[in-house]
Amino acid sequence: MITQSSSGLLVLLSVGLSLILRNYSVSALSCGVCDPELCSPDPKDCPGGFTKGICNCCNVCAKLVNESCGGNFGLLGKCADNLRCYISPKVGQAITGQEEGICKGKK
Repeated sequence: MITQSSSGLLVLLSVGLSLILRNYSVSALSCGVCDPELCSPDPKDCPGGFTKGICNCCNVCAKLVNESCGGNFGLLGKCADNLRCYISPKVGQAITGQEEGICKGKK
């Protein structure tokens, strides 16, 4: 049996929880099924060669030395085969796999 005082507590808890959760954001990427016929034609000038885009379907130009890479869902792109995406998190910062990096030669 829910009394008036317990229903007031439920409302208070609900309001508190919604205030806490509104400070968190959720992002998602939805790619669907790959249909190469829907891809744009391959770019003409790609000195670093091709790589697959964020949904791993269509060809895009691979990133070159000192270009941005990685980022949320890999939106900033992938490095050319002879390069690697290096991140530089601040000391003590957690690594999430969504960091922005810079393409540099493999060590």
